[in-house]
Amino acid sequence: MNGFLSTTKDETVAKRFASEGIPKPNQIAVIFKLNIDPKVIDKPYAEIPLDRHGVGPYEEELLFSIGSVWRINNVIDLQDNT
Repeated sequence: MNGFLSTTKDETVAKRFASEGIPKPNQIAVIFKLNIDPKVIDKPYAEIPLDRHGVGPYEEELLFSIGSVWRINNVIDLQDNT
């Protein structure tokens, strides 16, 4: 990745972005649920206020800088796209 990681706090928005991608053979959309403790995070991040929205006014965007490290604690396979 050579830029910021753009995320949203809104699960509905995340699902919309995941479903809008162009389907490619042998690829699936993945949504990550991040639990973030601002006292522990050591890389800069930004919360974009709703009045300065990105794609839509309800996006609730968060940007994480290059070098952010995440731990995957659990995986849930949502076969029915819910």
